[in-house]
Amino acid sequence: MNDVAETASNDTGEGELSLSVAASSVAGFGVLLAVVAGVLFGRYAAESVAVGAGLVALDVYVLGRVVRALFDPTGRSNKRLWGFLGIAKLFVLLGGSWWLLASGLVHPLGLAAGIVALPLGLAVSAVSMSARSGNRGTRSTPSAEP
Repeated sequence: MNDVAETASNDTGEGELSLSVAASSVAGFGVLLAVVAGVLFGRYAAESVAVGAGLVALDVYVLGRVVRALFDPTGRSNKRLWGFLGIAKLFVLLGGSWWLLASGLVHPLGLAAGIVALPLGLAVSAVSMSARSGNRGTRSTPSAEP
């Protein structure tokens, strides 16, 4: 949990960068999956995948904003409001998904395929942020002791 707090409260803006990288990676994989679904299965499948990917990309962005506000070291953010928004986000996500499925606007498998963009995008953003931090697996050389 300390890594999340450090990323969220980094004064250099790296927390902001990691949020945008994660959300854009998830959205990018969502577009890729939607195009593949459209080519293979048609427009309805592509729209369902796009909706699923859009839901998780928006969820990553909002969750990042909530975490950054809750771990704000300056204390300027209203933690109660952001905590409420974090809980409300969960209900909106679950209720919205249920409504989309119950109304038939999206296909369940297409929505699930769009949600697959989440782990793919987060993995790519984690690798990207690791590479940017300069921690590329360099070995430490043992010091020669006399």
